[in-house]
Amino acid sequence: MPLSRALRVEALQPSTLLVLRWEDFEDLVFRNPEVGIKAIRLLSERLAVCEGRLSDMVRKEVPARLAGLILRLSEYEGLVTGDGSRTIPTRYTHQQLASMVGANREAVTRAIGRLRNAGAVEIRRRYIYVTDADALERLAEA
Repeated sequence: MPLSRALRVEALQPSTLLVLRWEDFEDLVFRNPEVGIKAIRLLSERLAVCEGRLSDMVRKEVPARLAGLILRLSEYEGLVTGDGSRTIPTRYTHQQLASMVGANREAVTRAIGRLRNAGAVEIRRRYIYVTDADALERLAEA
């Protein structure tokens, strides 16, 4: 049985949280093995994402990490606007973005300036718009 540990979670929007005791999860997997297989796949995908983020933190500068994050967010939750750009419908603070890319708020503010100067993103009413996905992808690979 895994060790219990305290977690602190902050929702970015109204959310519903469900906590499942370990014993109940085990029972569910015993009764429905496909649940266990799907959980393993999900955990494997999340581990791969974490490994990629760790690799990026070691080998990339903040602007490249931020560009990659914005690309992922725009693909995952982005909406296409009337002018053809993509917008991220969640208003992320610079501090939240910094936490996601392993940087401080000031570095993210400077990085956003670089992405804006490159024409890759715009900030309108605190929403991020991807105006040139190709430029953003090039910056993410830098």
